[in-house]
Amino acid sequence: MKNRWLIVFFLGCFYTIYPSYGQDVSLEKALEDLDERLDRREDYIQQKKGQLKELKKQANSEKSTSERFKKFRYISEVYLPFNADSALFYAENAFAEAEKLHSTKILVDAKLQLVQTYRLQGMYIESLETLEGIRKEHLAQDQRAFYYMVYSSLYGSMSAHRSNLTRKEEFMQKSNRYQDSLLLHLDKNDNVYRVVNAEKKLRNGEKEEAITILKKAISQLPMEDRAYAFTAYALSSCFNNASEIDKKMYYLSLSAQSDIICAIQENVSLRELALLLFEAGNIEKAYKYIRIALDDALASNTSLRTYEVLEILPVIDHAYEDMRERRRQNLLYFTWVGGMLSLLLLFAFMHIRKQKRKLEDANQEISEKHEQMHLLNEQLLASNEKVAATNQQLKAANNLQEEYIARYLKLCSTYIGKIDNYRLSLSRKAAKSSKEELVKQLKSKDIVDKELQSFYADFDQSFLDLHPNFVVAYNQLLKEDEQIVLKPHERLNTELRIFALIRLGITESSQIAEFLRYSVTTIYNYRTKARNKAKVTRDEFEDHVMRID
Repeated sequence: MKNRWLIVFFLGCFYTIYPSYGQDVSLEKALEDLDERLDRREDYIQQKKGQLKELKKQANSEKSTSERFKKFRYISEVYLPFNADSALFYAENAFAEAEKLHSTKILVDAKLQLVQTYRLQGMYIESLETLEGIRKEHLAQDQRAFYYMVYSSLYGSMSAHRSNLTRKEEFMQKSNRYQDSLLLHLDKNDNVYRVVNAEKKLRNGEKEEAITILKKAISQLPMEDRAYAFTAYALSSCFNNASEIDKKMYYLSLSAQSDIICAIQENVSLRELALLLFEAGNIEKAYKYIRIALDDALASNTSLRTYEVLEILPVIDHAYEDMRERRRQNLLYFTWVGGMLSLLLLFAFMHIRKQKRKLEDANQEISEKHEQMHLLNEQLLASNEKVAATNQQLKAANNLQEEYIARYLKLCSTYIGKIDNYRLSLSRKAAKSSKEELVKQLKSKDIVDKELQSFYADFDQSFLDLHPNFVVAYNQLLKEDEQIVLKPHERLNTELRIFALIRLGITESSQIAEFLRYSVTTIYNYRTKARNKAKVTRDEFEDHVMRID
């Protein structure tokens, strides 16, 4: 309990006695963390209210006067940095219970708690009267440290809020003397001793030693510990040179974070940080912090903190409103400029759109011309290909014509030669043989048959040169079991020769019979039989034959 009193007291003492007015690598991150804590500020406050609700429930159900005194005093301690009116209310309740106990030691504890609440309310006369009513000889050994701390914090607050320099210095000297007495009654291993000792060294110009002590102290504390806030605040007080302002803001932001986590509404760090940010030109963040500091001061009903905030709020508020007005003017200016630019852009857009339409029309016309040219080129290319194909066909036809003219001339020459040979043979036979042998030779068909075979072979070769796929195509027109299978070395048979002549345009059976040395009936029968074997209809069969390439 004693240590808790010391810490609560020291917070008020140090925050009030020592007000203070290059970027640290951690400042930006610390400010970001602070903003995140502020976003959750209401959650921490609700947790604190829940804790106090439970404590009050326990106190109200307590039957023992001694226990009620302890619980009322503890509730007052918890309320002290949260709500000064409630802290005073429970301090007075604790004092009432203490009077019932008729214990000098308990009565001293109650009075010291009352002085703490009076001080935060700015009730300095009441504070001094209460303290002067405590006789030193009535102090127990474990009460002396707290007694000197209360005196030191009271005179520190009185010094901080005096405009008369003589009285200000007088109160500060008294505060320092009580602080020196305090050091004699503190455990050197206690964190409060380290902070008070560091502050004394700082006051005596031993800045580096003070920083070393405080950095060691804060490294051993979690941010959730109430002592973390005033240790970080004490560190910030070590950096007051212009080149050290970022370090000062860094430690103030750490202290403010701890205040938020512990739901401390009677605080100093956020207010001082807001002032430094304002002086650094960060008006928006300064305004945000000072408004929260004012909300905390009003919520805690602490006249001391409200007075401190209201001292600098008008300056920051005026600067913030000026900034907002400049932004509004800039917004109007840029809105006007933007409007003019938008109008110009609209005209430009309309002009460009008109030109674009003209360009699109021109492109469309060009595209159509290109399409027409492309179509004409394709037609020309197709015509050229047809001409080339026709030329190729003509060339092939000419070659074929020359070939068949040569073949026809050779055939005629051959037949003339054969007729002449046959004439000479008959002439010799007539000269050497009898009439009967000559008649016998004239009646013989061997020569005719031989010439017919030669003629058919020549016809087959010539026709298949013209239509090399004729046999295969013809078979495809027939049923599978009726297809023609040629003998070895046979090019065409009689049926194929008949339909070869039809393919050549000789469709009359009498002409075909005369050509092949068959009767008309025989040719008719061949044609009828072939139509019966066809896969297609009988009437269409010969038309399909005519279309064979």
